[in-house]
Formats: sequence, structure tokens, C-alpha cells
Amino acid sequence: MLRVSSSTAPQAAATAIFRAVCDTQVYPEIRAIGHGAVGQAVKALAIARGHLAQKAIDLAFIVGFETITDNEGK
Repeated sequence: MLRVSSSTAPQAAATAIFRAVCDTQVYPEIRAIGHGAVGQAVKALAIARGHLAQKAIDLAFIVGFETITDNEGK
């Protein structure tokens, strides 16, 4: 799982996505919590899709929501 925060550089996350797809043939799960993090994740996905297109690989993503708890189970 790749975790993206609002301070994550989109290019760095895109590189991680690109490497996961090319090197391991696995499409990674990305977790972004908060609107800033989601924005950075979307930018990273757009960049990664452009890089993967050069290798004739199309990248699509599905947005989902889940309830998470903190370390104390609250």
C-alpha cells in the first residue's frame, strides 16, 4: 500500500506507482486521507498514467471510501 499525504511530492508518488506496475506487475493500493492528500494522489496517478502510456500500459483507478480507526480503536 502506498500512503500519500498532502506533503507528498506527486512526482515521487508517480515514480513509486510506475515502478510497482512495471517491476512487480502489481497495481498498488493507494491510501490518501484528507482533501490535500487526495489531490496529491490524483496528480500522482495522472503523472504515472502518462509514463505508463509510453510503455503501452493504461492505468485506471477506482475511488473508494472506508472507515478507519486510530491506534486506540476509536
